[in-house]
Amino acid sequence: MPRPSRNDIRDHAQAFAHEWKDETYERGEAQTFWTEFLREDAWRTRTADVNRTRQDVARRLEELEARRDRLEDAFIQRSAINQTSYDRQTQRLDQEERELSAALDCSTVPGVDLQAALSFARSLLTDLGGCWNRLEWQQKPPFLAALYPDGLTYGNGSLGTTRTPWLMAVSEAPDQGQPHWAPPTGFEPVLPP
Repeated sequence: MPRPSRNDIRDHAQAFAHEWKDETYERGEAQTFWTEFLREDAWRTRTADVNRTRQDVARRLEELEARRDRLEDAFIQRSAINQTSYDRQTQRLDQEERELSAALDCSTVPGVDLQAALSFARSLLTDLGGCWNRLEWQQKPPFLAALYPDGLTYGNGSLGTTRTPWLMAVSEAPDQGQPHWAPPTGFEPVLPP
């Protein structure tokens, strides 16, 4: 699958945005939007890149094998090169083959169920408290470090952060002046005097 051109990507993004322009339930539709975007664009592009790399490395390995055959033919059949040159060239070809084999091993399409991973991410981000409660004690420090990379601070009787955590900055709803919030009075428990 060839890599899409910039124009193809732009056209696809415009069509994708046009398809989603009339959605009104921002929080719920945003999750579906990003799921579709990742599945359709990012994952497809990543898979195409990996497949292209694997094809390129496989082609280079075939060329390397042909070079090795010509080297052996020059040494054995025609005696065109001496033993020292043959050994040096064989070592160089072996090194190139190891590097290409390592590159081939590293360029595999991740065996990830994208839909399951996106569903897990959605549940994680929408239920941080529940995720915290399900974690083992060894998993809690890295979880906090992912949410609050600069750590939490305590000062002046309150807990806080030095900057807004990435999750809150990304998922925060725009401030609309809080028009639908009920006034805080009337919700406190009233105790008899």
